[in-house]
Amino acid sequence: MQMSDQSRMLLAASLMMAVLVLSWFLASPRSASAPPQAPAEDVSAFSAEDFTATTDESATQNDQPDLYTEVTATGQETREIVVQIMDEGSLMVDASISTRGGAVTRWSLMRFPDLAGESRDNQVNLAAEPWLEARGRDGERIAFVSDCADTVTVTEETVITFLSGSATRTYTFRPGSYSFDVTEENMSGRVTVQSGAIPVTEVNTDLRQYYSAYWHTNKMNRKKAPSLDELTATGNSRWVAAASRYFCIILLPQNRERVNGFVSPGEGGSPEISLETGRVTVYAGPVSYTLLSSLGSDTANMVDFGFPVIRQLAQLIFLYLDRVLSFIGNWGLRIIILAITLKLIMMPLTKKSFVAMQKMQRLSPAIKEIQKKHAGDPQKQQQAMQKLYKDAGANPLGGCLPMILQMPVFFAMYRVLGNAVELRGAPFILWITDLSRPELILSFGAPILGLEGIGLMALITGAFMIVQQSMSSAAMQQQKGMMYLMPVFMSYIFMKFAAGLNLYWMIYNLLTMAHQEIIKKKLEAADSR
Repeated sequence: MQMSDQSRMLLAASLMMAVLVLSWFLASPRSASAPPQAPAEDVSAFSAEDFTATTDESATQNDQPDLYTEVTATGQETREIVVQIMDEGSLMVDASISTRGGAVTRWSLMRFPDLAGESRDNQVNLAAEPWLEARGRDGERIAFVSDCADTVTVTEETVITFLSGSATRTYTFRPGSYSFDVTEENMSGRVTVQSGAIPVTEVNTDLRQYYSAYWHTNKMNRKKAPSLDELTATGNSRWVAAASRYFCIILLPQNRERVNGFVSPGEGGSPEISLETGRVTVYAGPVSYTLLSSLGSDTANMVDFGFPVIRQLAQLIFLYLDRVLSFIGNWGLRIIILAITLKLIMMPLTKKSFVAMQKMQRLSPAIKEIQKKHAGDPQKQQQAMQKLYKDAGANPLGGCLPMILQMPVFFAMYRVLGNAVELRGAPFILWITDLSRPELILSFGAPILGLEGIGLMALITGAFMIVQQSMSSAAMQQQKGMMYLMPVFMSYIFMKFAAGLNLYWMIYNLLTMAHQEIIKKKLEAADSR
């Protein structure tokens, strides 16, 4: 059965729609296998109390001070030590560490506004609950003392030491970095980030999908927080992490060797993670491809750029946006330049597709004649069709195949513009104040049919589809229902997408229409000679 011009257009559009719909259900890579489980005897060896802190019994036998009664024995008042990490003269992280438990009680990322609140004046605080708490067997936080100043400004490598009897915890901070080192002596030998540390920082979030636990054994594994039913031993791990969509806390052994790791759902919110070592590097910051690539150990795979082939394309696109176009401050302008660049690269495919469709359109009368003439003999009809295509130098799939080849690029764009933290809260112009969120020119106040409101760019994209179909095939105008149904559906889909993706697709389609019009005029001029 031969495909008509409009059928080929419908096939290409349907394939694109399938990619978009699948992208919702495959929004992140799943682990190919179940996470490694510790043998039964190993898991049972850790009680709830042991998971937060253990002690070296030999220390007590050697008449060392009981570290776990220091809270009541010392009478030391709790201090909150303010740590201000600077980056080229500007405040990057504003943190607090408590002498009670040696815990991080505040970790404010000064370059990232908290978008979950009504005001952007508040920064993201990755310490909604204290973490790195050292607790005793009785569950009480260990009381430390420190001789450092109440406020420490980090303009060079800075060491802060906490003492409790013979127990020592040392923090090492570096300017311009979201990473710091924690080194413990005469303590439990396990470092833990307690559950609930990472807050909700975005609006309209689905908490069932919001938090994840990551760990790296032979490859990166990921589990959504609600699917963590109990304490899970991850085996010898290069690192473990708790993360939301845009922010994370990662624990890595300082020597980058493998150590036993654990993840746990805790009491809700972000999952609890720990490493069985007293020497760790902690990263607490954005899920940024650039920053995590510098951190190493494959932590950059936490950025959801999709499956292998798509991921490679997405990485190239991101690096072009982030580094090549770094001299442009407005991310919306970067996306427009990216659309122009990709259009120039795709011009040969666009030309081949449009020329093929024009050839098939010109053959339409002859095709109908063959179909009529050999209506009762499919074999002769097929032979006559093939001869017609060969004589005319036409390919019935030539119109949609180049469009299909462009889909991996679009899918990669979807991943980059929907998951890059650099676009989070990034404004463009006028009402487009966040390129990572759907663009709304009219808000409903409450979702209607799954939409928060009406997006202008999505409507323009639908209108462009109608114009393109009109330009591509006159026969399409005889099927008004098909001509309008697909653009309306695609507009609905795009209203759910990030404004950055809508901006890219709108500009790309505008350039495609202009290119097709130029090709059409050249073909008409050639025919008139």
